[in-house]
Amino acid sequence: MKRQVLMLILLMFSINIFSQTANHISIHQQETEYYNSLGFSGEYYQATNKPAMKAENKAMQSCNLNKIVFGWHPSWSNGLEVNYDWNLISDLSYFSYQVNPSTGEANTTSSWATANVVDEALANGKRVNLCVTLFEDHATFFGSSTSMNTLIDNLVSLVQSRGAHGVNIDFEGLGSTNKADFTNFMIALCNRFHTDIPGSQVSVALYAVDWSSVFDIPVLNNYVDLFVIMGYDYYYSGSTTAGPNDPLYHFYNDATTYNYTISKTVTSYLDRGVSPSKLILGLPYYGREYGTTSSSIPSAVNGAPNSASRTYVTIKNNVSGYYSPANYQFNTNSCNPVYVFHNGTEWRQCFFDNKYSMLKRFDFVNQRGIGGIGIWAMGYDDGYDEYWDAISEKFTDCAVVECTDTIYDMGGPNKDHYDDENYTYSIAPTGATGLTLTFTSFSLESGWDSLWIYDGIGTDNLIGGYSGTVSPGTIVSSTNALTLRFFSDGATVKPGFSAIWQCTIDNILPTTSIAANEWETSNFSTTFLDNDNVAVSERFYQVLDWNGTEWRANKGFGFFNDNFENEIHSEWTAESGTWVITDGHLNQTDQTVTHPNMYASVEQDSNYVYLYHWQMNINGTGTNRRAGMYIFASDPTATYRGEAYMLYFRVDDFALEIYRSELGTINLKESFQLTANANVWYDYKATFNPISGVLNVYQNNELVGTYTDATPYQSATAISLRTGNADVLYDDIKIYKSRSESELISIGDLSSEIRYQNENSATPSARIKSVIFDEAQNISEIASRNVNIDWTKPSISAIFDGTVADIDTSFDNTSYSAFWNSSYDENSDISEYIYAIGTSQGSNDLVDWASIGLDTIVSLLGLNLVFENTYYISVKSINGAGLESDISSSDGVLIKAPITVNFEADNNSPCTNELIHFSNLSINASSFLWTFEGGNLATSTDENPTVFYSNSGTYNVKLVAFGSNGSDSLLLDNYITVNQTPTASFMVNVNEGTKPLLVLFTNTSENANNYYWDFGNGTISTDINPYETYAYTGYFSVMLVVENSFCVDTLIRPNFIYVQDSTLTINTSNNDNSFVKAYPNPFTDEIQIMYFLDKKSFVKIEAYDVLGNLITSLVNNEQDEDLYTLSFNPEKYGYSEGVYLLNISFDDKLYEIKKLIKLK
Repeated sequence: MKRQVLMLILLMFSINIFSQTANHISIHQQETEYYNSLGFSGEYYQATNKPAMKAENKAMQSCNLNKIVFGWHPSWSNGLEVNYDWNLISDLSYFSYQVNPSTGEANTTSSWATANVVDEALANGKRVNLCVTLFEDHATFFGSSTSMNTLIDNLVSLVQSRGAHGVNIDFEGLGSTNKADFTNFMIALCNRFHTDIPGSQVSVALYAVDWSSVFDIPVLNNYVDLFVIMGYDYYYSGSTTAGPNDPLYHFYNDATTYNYTISKTVTSYLDRGVSPSKLILGLPYYGREYGTTSSSIPSAVNGAPNSASRTYVTIKNNVSGYYSPANYQFNTNSCNPVYVFHNGTEWRQCFFDNKYSMLKRFDFVNQRGIGGIGIWAMGYDDGYDEYWDAISEKFTDCAVVECTDTIYDMGGPNKDHYDDENYTYSIAPTGATGLTLTFTSFSLESGWDSLWIYDGIGTDNLIGGYSGTVSPGTIVSSTNALTLRFFSDGATVKPGFSAIWQCTIDNILPTTSIAANEWETSNFSTTFLDNDNVAVSERFYQVLDWNGTEWRANKGFGFFNDNFENEIHSEWTAESGTWVITDGHLNQTDQTVTHPNMYASVEQDSNYVYLYHWQMNINGTGTNRRAGMYIFASDPTATYRGEAYMLYFRVDDFALEIYRSELGTINLKESFQLTANANVWYDYKATFNPISGVLNVYQNNELVGTYTDATPYQSATAISLRTGNADVLYDDIKIYKSRSESELISIGDLSSEIRYQNENSATPSARIKSVIFDEAQNISEIASRNVNIDWTKPSISAIFDGTVADIDTSFDNTSYSAFWNSSYDENSDISEYIYAIGTSQGSNDLVDWASIGLDTIVSLLGLNLVFENTYYISVKSINGAGLESDISSSDGVLIKAPITVNFEADNNSPCTNELIHFSNLSINASSFLWTFEGGNLATSTDENPTVFYSNSGTYNVKLVAFGSNGSDSLLLDNYITVNQTPTASFMVNVNEGTKPLLVLFTNTSENANNYYWDFGNGTISTDINPYETYAYTGYFSVMLVVENSFCVDTLIRPNFIYVQDSTLTINTSNNDNSFVKAYPNPFTDEIQIMYFLDKKSFVKIEAYDVLGNLITSLVNNEQDEDLYTLSFNPEKYGYSEGVYLLNISFDDKLYEIKKLIKLK
């Protein structure tokens, strides 16, 4: 009998059973009692259950759980375990040991000792426990210590006998009077297990609603390892209102009605003290169908009790046809799908969970941060993967967080939150590079309930805290995640909050480029410039060299490159199959072979991550066409290439398969659905990390498969191509390896990464390639940079002194010339020659190394070579790569000292009869002959003669110098220009008399245009014909200095003027003793005038310019006998430097005219 038939019998029968009781009994008890009534053993179900045909879900095998998945497996599901995805289960609880309350013995162990599912779970490394059920007569059990001890003894023995890990206690129907007894029993049970079986696990099944507060959580939490909530039967077989087994949130629109939900249950148990990591939310893999009075939701049950359970497989198989899209509705309040239909007799409503609603419950588990989920019951989804996929998508390292979704408080979309909530949840969408959170509603009890929002994962970077009704609005993360922390107190509740998150996804390709010199001559570093808008995750490079025909790579360094342009190269070995070159592609043409082998050696080790890159086209006429590559292979001659990984692409099955081979066997590790059509070229890449064991496969730069080897291979020597029943083309097979931001590239010989030099300057022999991956698995374009290579220095020919023929001596110490023949460099050409000149071969002590381009002759001027020294020119050729040849030097040239004549005069523009001193500047001369045209000496043999010229004019001077190396002469035409000297001469109208004596000077000088007079009395003048009044007695010398543009003459006449006492006095007959003095004279600012009156007189003192214009009257009044002083400054009257006259009169008689000179 097929299991599906058994389940239909179960559902039909369960309606009758449920309708006969008004007690609230759980699905565990209901189904236990039903299957007990059938009288079949666990072995019976193992033999008769026929699991659905189901392809193995390979996509889940690479995902590792990060939450507890606790599955109850009832004995009536025996045989269905073949469809379990063991990698998505952490704990299996075998249901059940049914306790006899009077003795503690088992009414049945449900074939625990022989159940295959226990063996399978243990073989897959899962924790296994035995579920222990007691549904009634609890007082009898707890009243007998013997019964309790017997049960504990039996359980320890049964668990040990199977090598299992613990027990799950499912005592249902306990009342408040059983609380203490149950607590004490659990303490004893936990202590015994933890002592007798170290590391064992004791769990307890919690009620969805603990009506009687049976569970003493603060005490039990110290002993019990897991608390598994039976998060279903909120609406049960006896409900009078149709509703969901497991409402996530409040089912009713009316907040005052029944309000027990998964959210409230979890909040309650956490508030009572269950450690979040120990709390497991059990969820139903079944639904419940009610007969109802109408089609509205909610609706009263038609003649309650009137319901039946429906397993997920029953709903999915839809034999009745009622579970169709036309009858489908979704209740947003409880987050449950429901089918509403009329069966011809009454309205029916079937509440259940599909993948979407189950994902929302899994999100809730993550949001509340509890330990995981439980399943009632394993096998109820037999043949369907939706729930398995949901587990993988939420509770594994393959988990996916949607880019956009809505988050609510624990009251859900339409109801208030609960009291005593305290949880933290991070929103981090998969692959996101940015995140915003927009609140659509917000209402909390101000000051008591609060929401705190943090930037990133964790609570380090607070954005803000919010309470009351002021919405946070839109929150933008600076990273790709936000963390929410919510608190509510124990009293007033409010509508809470709802918000929509929206992420941004990185679909921008990273970029990479290569910085390298144009030419390299030795091992060199290459810098890679990598950029991404988020972060680079992996970097790869490849080093190629040009062998004169094509680009290849040195496989000893882990690189590989074959474009199959001309031939199958010698490093390939064809073990089997027919391999040829077809239109520049490698082609395996034999469609009859299933395992051909074409391999090439290439060193690979654990120091690098490797990127394998190739193109492939699978064709042929068969229906099982396949092809691929073994990578990281240790023995390419072995059937399965020793230790290796095989990437196999099936165009007829649309699949990618990843295999791991070892010890002569090969095992399929992963299989992925893949669109790969026949006779279409695809680009394939695969990366393998020998340390982490992660192997990723890409088709046309899209990640299509991944596998993680827990014990990855560490070294390999080859790659190998494999096809099967197909005509396959391969091309451009390349291997890159991981790198840093800079890599050292070796060159020089066949043991280097770059083994060849340029064949000419225009054909690079090295190519460096780079490709990078970012964290979103975007792959950059492949960057390439050619580098010219030349490690051979050029040659240089012999060097000759001179310009056309080699010379050995030279009299020219200011220039140097040399020449040589052109050099040749086959790899990079000659780019320039450099030269130096020194006093020994190869030295540069005279002229440092300098370039002359590609010229092969050099001529230097303006040098200062030392006579009687030998100088050498040295030359090096430099090729296009910058390599220098050895130095080639000339045999040298001796610089002989010549006679060089030169001279100078200390004055070549003299005045007539002025002495001129000539300085001889000749070099290497011992005797001399001078010729002076117009000089007082016509010739001279003195080395440094002195000469004067009597007549003005322009004259030549010649010097001939004689020495051991010959003679040299120098004639300087018109070298001396003689200027006529002026003659100073003057006359006076009178040269003696009484004071004041006015003398007029008449200038009779010749050839002069500037004059300077000194009258001997402290007065000077620059006038041509000046006059001077001598106010004092005595003899006065007169000096006249005259000059022209070139020469000066001076005439001094000593004691030329004689002045006696004046007869012009004031009342001289009355012994007048008056006088007038002016000082200083000449003056710059002002002049002081002092005069003395020996009697009362009328005084008049006036200042005139030299033209007789009155400037000012300084005194014009009668004054008493006394000494007077006054000052005069012409600048006060608008005058500047010059000569001024001061007229002094006493009693209307001229006493004196004084000449005043003002200087600047």
